[in-house]
Amino acid sequence: MTSFLIPRPGRFEVTRPTLLARLAEPLNAQVILLAAPSGYGKSTLLAQYARSTPRATVWCRLTETHTHPLDVAVLIARAAERHLGAQPHLIEPDPRTPESALIETLAQAFLNASVNLDVIVDPVDDDRVARWLIQLALALGEGHRVLISRYSADGLRLARAVADGQAVILDATDLRLDEAETKSLLEARGVTLDDGLLERLQGWPAGLALSAAGSQRHVSTEDLVRDSLDSLPPDVQRGLPEISVLDVWSEDDARQVGAHLPDGWLADVQRSGLLLLPLGQQQFQPHRLLRDLLEQDLRRHPDRWKALTLAAARLAEQRGERRRAARLYASVQATAEFLRLAVPLASEFRSRGEHPLTRQLLELVPTAELPSDQRARLAWAMIETGDSARGEAILHALRQGNQLLPSGFASLAMLAGRRGDPDLQEQYAREGLALLKPGEVEPALLWPLAYASVKRGRLPVASEAADTLMSWARQQGDQVRLAEAWQLQAVRYRAAHDPDRLAQALREARRIYDQLGWTARAAMISLDEAELAAQAGDIPELRRSLSRVPTNLERDLHLLHARTGLLRGTLAWWDADFSLGLAALDRADRHAVSGQLRQQQEDLLLRRADLLLAQGDVDAALRLLDTFSTSDPQRAAYQVLMKALVTGGPPPGERLTDAGLALRTQGLLARHDPRLSREVQAHPLWPLLPLAERQPLTPAAADVTVTRTEPPTVRLQVTTLGDLAARVDGVTVPVALAKSRELLVWLALHASGTRDEIVTALWDGSAEERHVEYFKVAVRRLRGALKNALGTDADPLPYREGRYRLDTTFRVEVDARLDPSPSLTTQELARQFQAFTQPFMPGSDSEWIEDLRAQCQQRAITLGLALAAASEADAPTVYRQVLHLDPWNDPAHQGLIHSLLDTDRQAEAEQALRAYRRLLQDEFGTAPPPEFLLRLQRRGLPSA
Repeated sequence: MTSFLIPRPGRFEVTRPTLLARLAEPLNAQVILLAAPSGYGKSTLLAQYARSTPRATVWCRLTETHTHPLDVAVLIARAAERHLGAQPHLIEPDPRTPESALIETLAQAFLNASVNLDVIVDPVDDDRVARWLIQLALALGEGHRVLISRYSADGLRLARAVADGQAVILDATDLRLDEAETKSLLEARGVTLDDGLLERLQGWPAGLALSAAGSQRHVSTEDLVRDSLDSLPPDVQRGLPEISVLDVWSEDDARQVGAHLPDGWLADVQRSGLLLLPLGQQQFQPHRLLRDLLEQDLRRHPDRWKALTLAAARLAEQRGERRRAARLYASVQATAEFLRLAVPLASEFRSRGEHPLTRQLLELVPTAELPSDQRARLAWAMIETGDSARGEAILHALRQGNQLLPSGFASLAMLAGRRGDPDLQEQYAREGLALLKPGEVEPALLWPLAYASVKRGRLPVASEAADTLMSWARQQGDQVRLAEAWQLQAVRYRAAHDPDRLAQALREARRIYDQLGWTARAAMISLDEAELAAQAGDIPELRRSLSRVPTNLERDLHLLHARTGLLRGTLAWWDADFSLGLAALDRADRHAVSGQLRQQQEDLLLRRADLLLAQGDVDAALRLLDTFSTSDPQRAAYQVLMKALVTGGPPPGERLTDAGLALRTQGLLARHDPRLSREVQAHPLWPLLPLAERQPLTPAAADVTVTRTEPPTVRLQVTTLGDLAARVDGVTVPVALAKSRELLVWLALHASGTRDEIVTALWDGSAEERHVEYFKVAVRRLRGALKNALGTDADPLPYREGRYRLDTTFRVEVDARLDPSPSLTTQELARQFQAFTQPFMPGSDSEWIEDLRAQCQQRAITLGLALAAASEADAPTVYRQVLHLDPWNDPAHQGLIHSLLDTDRQAEAEQALRAYRRLLQDEFGTAPPPEFLLRLQRRGLPSA
């Protein structure tokens, strides 16, 4: 398949060593963007790089088929299969898979790659796909890069990544041919160009190539292309416009569409110097300049253009290029053929929320030619892309003409809900339901019906809608629909104030989204759970729920980020970490403003005032509260409570449903009624309240000890003595790569290190590029292993301020620490001695490991001598173990002999003495110390 083949060199192609070096050098950057208009040789340069680099390369050529990140993810997974292994969940993903989940799944696959990959994606015309590819590149991990070509860097928000060294951009100025490259091109063609022309072209690669091939009539770009066309044989010149209907040229495809071209025409085109990119397998991609010009010529013959376009559409359809085929059918007004492809395509786009693509597709033909269901689908796409007036007008016209289907009524109901009109929302939902056949279910109608019923206080109706959706989802066996059904159950139970069932519904929905890898949706459920915990005053559960929310989700998920920041601010209030809480609220505020989230803005202001109040900045808190205005009774009661805490005024009349706020209200009442003090102080949240809110009660309150719950830590045990092993909270972490295991031990012992420090240690002072590259693989594989063990999206091996380190979440324990030990009991000595008798990291031979291995052995000897001295009965055995480690150790030899005499084993003592004498004589030509022999004689050892 040519989508994966690296293009071959073209005739007269100029090699560009300077630019190739610029692509090769920034190995720390994760995104390389070539951004320039047509004709600047972006694809040619990327192909040269792919053919010349020693790095593993994956080539992905995008076509009209690849309009969505899902299509591109499938292409990348297929192209990289030999490096990543088969990825069936990416080769055939659920078309509804969110973009963030595609990134996570690909990132996980790349995490386990044994090589560093350059993924080249060319060309990337769609802005959304380009932004998604950049997010993917930044998520792929150490060592991998994504190289992208497109017409511009506008709108990609790469400034921070460039400043941080994560991205490199080459623009038109960079891609111009320099003087030496221009000379090389002209010499290859055997031509010269005058200085005035060279000045006008300013290194434009396409213009120079066409000028070198043509007759040098240079009025416009079109003239340059026509000069090259004029050099073709007449029959090729006449027939070439007929293949402008093809986006890739080959002799076989030209025959299939019925183009009037002679045999061998493709060789003539290659020799002419026209702008073609060789894709391999005798297929070529014509430059856009060339195709546009040829299409203009073909359209001068309408009948021939229509016949060839229909042939090209049929060929595209045979090859599964449905969107291209639909566009071609629409261009020649073949409406029936267009609808045959467009209807299922529009359904796929709708299921993925691809409203811009739905519009682009269905607006290819006049709206009047669309069937009523597709007009309704187009109307909703218009509404979702900012053209609400036209979209709503289409829906109402269909309703008045009795042509609106149930799904169209669902669209009207959702619009009414957005406008805060639950009566009209329910009316439209019921009109749609009335059109259904017995037993038929339209999920899109059940959601607005349930929401409208909740707002109107009709809980039985909402419950019935939720149960209907649940029953239908279970019959369908569709996990996504089942998760959505659990979410609607949550709406029902929240309205019914049933916290247990609400928690169960949220848990079930999150479990399904977690299994699907749909992180953003799972995160929203985790936030629902966190809000539930915060309302109930369950601080440990609030902390656990927030820990499940990834920190690296897309920046444009404003509601998610605003809710996360608010809840982090709430947790910081309970932890009395006010600066952390205010920083979290600052980030959340920016998202609330960007997303125009009014309710979240109100909640953030109230929480900010509360943090300022707890911090002691009463004036700032009151200034905020004085500006606050709301129609929500609970928020208004929160405002009254905070003012009352400062002024001593009356508590709010509205009953607060939040457990913490309710307790604080009770505390306020207890200031005036001491009889309430004992009950208030017995509340488990009481010790966590700010001291200022607890002090004014009774003297008994002063005796309360305030305890703060610390963020949970994870125990990371690294066993290096004997078989290397790593455990997270007692569960073994499989770390397959040897260098990853060495890296883990190095970081566990040294806390942090720069890349140079670690590479120097792990590769014995080598600074070769291949070792630096393999280090990135080791980092990536270790990060992946620890991430899997933690079961979260947090980075367990962050790179900050130029240093790698294990995350502070870990409480690291290493058995080979050589720190001075406090006084040890005999049992502790025995345990440590037995541990240190095992070799440090056996099988590894780096210098730092061998140094530590020697230190660990010396530690074992020291422990053994201390243990032998402390345990009389076992002393001979321990001394012999020490001698096994160090046969020349004098204290061990002498201690062994004395310990044998202490236990009345004189014969063994004499044998040990003979062995000691022989060792000293053979190795050093000496004898045992005279004073030692004298002591033995005094103890009655005759041989001494």
